[in-house]
Amino acid sequence: MKINRLIQRFRAWQKHPVQYSDQGLEEHRCANCGHIYTGNFCPVCGQEAGDKRITWRLIGQNFLNAWGLDSHSLPSTLMQLMLRPGHLIGDYLDGRRRASFPPVNMLFVVTVGYLIIAQLFDISRTEHLTYSETPEKYAIAIDIMNWFIDNPAWGLLTFTLMFCIPTWFFFRFAPRHTQHTLAEGVFIQIYMATISIICTFISNIFSNVLGLFIILITAYYYVTYRQLFGYRFWGTLWRMLLAIAVAFWLFVLAIVITVIVWRGEKQGMVPRLFKPILIITVLLSAGYFISRRTAEKRRTAKDNKS
Repeated sequence: MKINRLIQRFRAWQKHPVQYSDQGLEEHRCANCGHIYTGNFCPVCGQEAGDKRITWRLIGQNFLNAWGLDSHSLPSTLMQLMLRPGHLIGDYLDGRRRASFPPVNMLFVVTVGYLIIAQLFDISRTEHLTYSETPEKYAIAIDIMNWFIDNPAWGLLTFTLMFCIPTWFFFRFAPRHTQHTLAEGVFIQIYMATISIICTFISNIFSNVLGLFIILITAYYYVTYRQLFGYRFWGTLWRMLLAIAVAFWLFVLAIVITVIVWRGEKQGMVPRLFKPILIITVLLSAGYFISRRTAEKRRTAKDNKS
């Protein structure tokens, strides 16, 4: 019984983690400018209501402010990102942004922190791909992959951004956040890039276990998309798997184009680009039309009930 109650409280916290205090209609005299007002903040100078005595918590807040970490603490937002990722992203898309740390700033801070820890404790060493038994024409592709190995943060950000287009196609008719834009999709993937870096750090602690990273990031993508878009198990799962497949082929296409431009090989360019473009087009079209058809059936069933 206690476990069920804890689960219910946790789920309630996932949906509404922040409770704001309300000073109501009580009048306050601002300690800073002397203005008399009602509410939480002085409308003249912006100082918070209440008698704020110097405490250790205030000292900590001032220390965070000095480093630009004042906008509703980074640790709190990271905790929410790991425990309620889809709900946190949904809050940001819906305009409830004051209660969390800015996503781009968070990605930057987490990336810098990861790089510093990786250098200090030497936990991110991954063996490079070699040229043995590899055709010379693939040498540039191997160099690109080795660059991503040396720069995992940039590599994860690049790969997660590949999810913008398939997510926009497959989840645009979702029960929640219907018709989300590509710009919103960029912010979704910025949050996912932050999660990816944290998952990389966790897997590196366990001797750089690639399988652990794949399990963690796949699980987080599923949980995030289910919470954010509101599909059930199978509806979330097949759309997510299609998104992964499209993101992979977009990544392959980007590498192929880079190799062609780098080597200046215009001849034979179309056949080399045809396969990834065809696969991407087929997957995007299939996922889009299935999602649209499913949404129409759901809307029709809802209208019939009403």
